[in-house]
Amino acid sequence: NIQGFMDLFELARNGIDFKWGHPDPQLSNGGTMTVLLEFAEAAGKPPSELTVEDILNETVIEIVKTIEKHAVAYGKSTGFFGAWAVDNGPEAISFFGVYESIVLENSYKAQKKWNNQIIAVYPSFGTLLSDHPFVILRAEWINKWQEFAAAEYLYFLLLPEIQQKAQIHGFRPANPSVPLNPEVFSEKNGVEKEIPVRVFLPPSGGVLEAILKVWEKVKNPGV
Repeated sequence: NIQGFMDLFELARNGIDFKWGHPDPQLSNGGTMTVLLEFAEAAGKPPSELTVEDILNETVIEIVKTIEKHAVAYGKSTGFFGAWAVDNGPEAISFFGVYESIVLENSYKAQKKWNNQIIAVYPSFGTLLSDHPFVILRAEWINKWQEFAAAEYLYFLLLPEIQQKAQIHGFRPANPSVPLNPEVFSEKNGVEKEIPVRVFLPPSGGVLEAILKVWEKVKNPGV
């Protein structure tokens, strides 16, 4: 019963074969988040507490490298992985790191094609949220009508009816007054209604830079 990255490490260390994959962290935010969580669990620290020294620790590097030896694909996006997994089936890949929304989008398709559902595993150690921030620019080169249009667009996005539509595509509500749709966020769609693990804060910029540099050392060179 796989509950996190250290379980994958134990499988690999015990010679049990599996096929792993995720987007390239140098090309994809989702890939960066996956590799960050690998390093965090290998170091036994939440991402916000990681240091550059943790990332460069040889034991931590070896754990991540051992998992990555089982990688069969590094894609350019998380969307690629969902579609690729459905197209190629469970013989092609066993576990892969993607957004929750990708599971929602592809779980039924996999069930229909392969009679084998894609199921989200929320790492027991903890996970990260990708929050897609909305920023209204205020600068000399932004006129008042552009600011107004941006504010109106944000208002539109946060409307309850729009937030409900967004859930169909796997986006959890940003408007706290909008309840989760249990028909969307449910086990039948491969996900949990409530995130069952702790949600981490992001790391420092220096840690992210270190991970991207070390990536060349830990990735599967044959992929």
